[in-house]
Amino acid sequence: INTKAITVVADAKTKDFGAADPALTYVGSSLEGSDAYSGSLSRAVGETVGTHSITQGSVTAGSNYSISYTPANLTVNGIISTLTTTDAGSIAEFSADLGGNISSNGGSAVTERGVVYSLTSANTAPTIGGTGVTKDTNVSGLNTFTESISSLTSNTGYSFRSYAINAAGTAYGTVKTFTT
Repeated sequence: INTKAITVVADAKTKDFGAADPALTYVGSSLEGSDAYSGSLSRAVGETVGTHSITQGSVTAGSNYSISYTPANLTVNGIISTLTTTDAGSIAEFSADLGGNISSNGGSAVTERGVVYSLTSANTAPTIGGTGVTKDTNVSGLNTFTESISSLTSNTGYSFRSYAINAAGTAYGTVKTFTT
């Protein structure tokens, strides 16, 4: 008795960096009678942003079938960084230290980080390119960073927050305020 040739075609899947893997699914040829597929697909190990091969794993239809397998990829998408804005420090008449802490790069290298700030009276939620906003850039990377900001106006309220840029976009920390 010859084995019956069948096909199993993996479905392409996507997920965001750090999320649980989706169910790896496939479409298979019709089987005879009450025969059924068993087992599961698998994928190459890794969480790096990019593509990871979905392999046949343990999928089988039994010894009466010969499977021709067509692979697909699991694409891991980068996400924006996760960061917090730290409290203003060393507040003086014309200066303050502002910064943040990047706890995750979202699967893509942080290419720029820093703080954005503005007079609270002009903009209570500063973003890059926003009205009255000044951007102060720090070196790229993870963890805590601080920027010494000078040339501020005495006895004035400011709003600020940290930011980080990676391939997925720009992330902002929570807005904080201080008065010189």
